Amino acid sequence: MSIRQVSKREFRELMSRLSRYVLPENFIKSKDIKSVSFRDKELFIVNQKPLFVKIGRIVIPYIENSWLLEQLPKIIVDTGAVPHLSNGADVMIPGIVSYQHFEKDDIVCVYVEKYDIPLAIGVALLSSEDLSGAKRGKAVRNLHYRGDEVWRYLKG
Repeated sequence: MSIRQVSKREFRELMSRLSRYVLPENFIKSKDIKSVSFRDKELFIVNQKPLFVKIGRIVIPYIENSWLLEQLPKIIVDTGAVPHLSNGADVMIPGIVSYQHFEKDDIVCVYVEKYDIPLAIGVALLSSEDLSGAKRGKAVRNLHYRGDEVWRYLKG
């Protein structure tokens, strides 16, 4: 793991990948953006607040960033899915209780039904329309979740 300041070129690239999100003015003008690199993920900390996680070429909100997560479609799962998702498993169709509209390949946030707690962020493997008729299989590829190395680093 390494921590470093983000260069101007990296900042421009990051901003181009964040066009789907409504960002606060202080983020766009910030000079204090640090990157923490993990094995296969990179965490971006802006003004000492963890905001985004980069996995490959995908940039998603950090799991505890509620104002950014509100901008993503929600998928609600039953409590039986919690231990599996907390270990990095993908979201399976039978565990889904409800969901908002989304398209295939959209970034979605997975919540636990009784607690309204964000548990994972992932990429939709099918659209919400296709999901409505499906009975089994994977619905979301889990990218970032409570309990992963990024989350543990910030909680540690």
